[in-house]
Amino acid sequence: MPAAIHGLDRAVFNINTVARKMKWISRSGVQQAGLHVLRMSTKICPVDTGNLRGSGTTQMYDTFRGPGVVIAFTASYAIFVHEIQKAYRAPGTGWKFLEKVLKRDKKIILEIMANPIKGYLRG
Repeated sequence: MPAAIHGLDRAVFNINTVARKMKWISRSGVQQAGLHVLRMSTKICPVDTGNLRGSGTTQMYDTFRGPGVVIAFTASYAIFVHEIQKAYRAPGTGWKFLEKVLKRDKKIILEIMANPIKGYLRG
C-alpha cells in the first residue's frame, strides 16, 4: 500500500498564495521602473515652454503575461519632438529622449524591477 501524502492541498494553496503576491510585488517594481524612465527622460526632453516636459505620464496595465507600464508624453507635438532630429537643441536635451534613457539605463531599470522581489524573498 503506497504511503499517503498529507498536506498536499495546503502546499498547493501556499504556492498559489506566494504566486499571487509575487505578481503584485513585480507590478510594484515595473511601476517604479516606469517612473524612473519618466524622470530621466523628462530631464533630457527638449524644453521651450515646459508643456512637453509637464505632459509626461505613466500608466500601469496587466496582461496574462504580467504587469506592464506605458510611459508617454501627451503633448500633441510630443511624437514630432521625439522622432525628428533638428539642428538646434538646448544643451543637455535632444530627440529620442525616451529611447536614450531605456538604452542607457537598461541595467538600472532591471535592478529597479527586481528589488521588490528580492526584498520579499529575503523576508
